[in-house]
Amino acid sequence: PVALPAPAVLAPYDFGYESLSGVLGEAWKLYRAFAAHLLAIAFVIYIFAAVISAALTGLLGVFGTLLASIVGIIAAFLVQAALVKAVQDIRDGRVDLSFGATVSAATPYVGQVVGASILAGFGSGSGYCSSSSRACSC
Repeated sequence: PVALPAPAVLAPYDFGYESLSGVLGEAWKLYRAFAAHLLAIAFVIYIFAAVISAALTGLLGVFGTLLASIVGIIAAFLVQAALVKAVQDIRDGRVDLSFGATVSAATPYVGQVVGASILAGFGSGSGYCSSSSRACSC
């Protein structure tokens, strides 16, 4: 009988970034430390969208309600992009960008946020359809 060599012990590969728990821990610390700033950004954008939506609905009726829903969707994507920019800004431990500067910096990325959301929706939908063929008539 031939003796097989002992299996090699592999060291964990270092991908050059923090583990998932480290990333989530850092995110949680940032969100807790700057909660007022981040919530204020979302609050102002959503209040602005709500005022516009109410005006459209009141002035244009059913068509205004359709336009108001589009305003709400755009506001949601703008909030996502603005919060990403705000978190990028506060990673150094202080707020450098004002509300206006944060929204201005985020505005060019709204299209990319929309695209990422659509792709995530397709990915979620196709994963759901392929994993549970009885639940989905795809």
